Amino acid sequence: MSVKHDELNDTELVELCRQQLIFNAHRGLGRETLLGLLDGTISEEECPPDPIDEDRDFMQYMQSHHGSSILGQLRCGDEGYFCPDCPTGRVVVCTVIDCEPSMRKSMFHEMLLERQRRGK
Repeated sequence: MSVKHDELNDTELVELCRQQLIFNAHRGLGRETLLGLLDGTISEEECPPDPIDEDRDFMQYMQSHHGSSILGQLRCGDEGYFCPDCPTGRVVVCTVIDCEPSMRKSMFHEMLLERQRRGK
């Protein structure tokens, strides 16, 4: 049984892209762009990165540099999530909802300063 792309929702289209090794696909691109990626009329290089990737990077930074203060607060540890593969909704919960705003701001600033020192 073959499913037509126009019968799929955006999340399903993203998953189909990833199955076809189009890793830059994300829901923020919009339906037309996702369909273009799948049919080859749009190249992956033309697509902007997923804005959630910055939050994923932040969570990895927090875990590697401040693990003792953050790891006990992460609900995903018991579920085996790894930030790069974590569902978008979970990343938002971790970085925006569960993380105290002033701590997030100072840690994010710290992460950016470290990137500057490394030249990234």
